[in-house]
Formats: sequence, C-alpha cells, structure tokens
Amino acid sequence: MQQNGDGSEDKADGESAFALVIGNSKALWRPFQLHLKGLDGQQQDPLNNYTEEHVNAAVQAACAATSVTLDKTQVYFAHLSTRGKIVAIQV
Repeated sequence: MQQNGDGSEDKADGESAFALVIGNSKALWRPFQLHLKGLDGQQQDPLNNYTEEHVNAAVQAACAATSVTLDKTQVYFAHLSTRGKIVAIQV
C-alpha cells in the first residue's frame, strides 16, 4: 500500500480504480419511512445511518458477485469528515 500525503493509505497499489457517486431522489423516501417505523426513535442521524447501511450492503454484495475483495474497497460518505476520507459534495 502506498502512503498518501495526509497519512491515509492508498489501497489501489497502482491497480485499476473505479469510482461511483451515489445520489438520491424522491424514491428514497418511502423505503426510508418504512425503515423509520422499525426504529425506537432514539437513533441520531437515522438517514445517514440508513444510507451507510444500504450502501455498505450493496458494496459487500457487489464484491461477493465479482472477483473484487472487500479489503480492496474504499467507501466514503459526504456526511462524514474523517481526515483522509473527506468527499467534497456541493448541494
């Protein structure tokens, strides 16, 4: 693995890379509302948690269906601001 200037590690090691930006539409709201009914109401940031859960599950499913191993993936979310994992998104 290569070290980036900010101290994070580059998992690509010169291999091919693929990036995917996921947005949402009004189609998100009905499944999200159904999801909320199953929560106790005490969850902080339920939409962010819902998004992370479903995106991570999709990445795991994609890896299981291909030759890509999960340890070669990097998933970043615009709502998180972890150093070395910041995604600039304009709303």
